[in-house]
Amino acid sequence: MGEFEIFEPPRRLVYSWRIDSSAALAERVTVRFEPCAEGTEVIVVHDQIPDTTARASHEQGWQGCLDGLAAFAR
Repeated sequence: MGEFEIFEPPRRLVYSWRIDSSAALAERVTVRFEPCAEGTEVIVVHDQIPDTTARASHEQGWQGCLDGLAAFAR
C-alpha cells in the first residue's frame, strides 16, 4: 500500500511504501532516471526502512528488479 508523492516525468518518481498496514511509518522510495552515455541510469533510494532484515530483503528485491531491467535493455 502507498501513494505517489512526486511524479516528474521523465526524471523522478517518489512514492510511499507500506507492506504492513500496521507499520508506524511508511517507507519512501525515490526513483531517478539520469541520462548517461549508455542510455539511462536508474537510481533507486529506499528510505525509512524499519530494520536490517527488511533492508536486506528490499535490497535483494531491488537488485533483482534492476538486473532484470538491465537484461531487458540489452
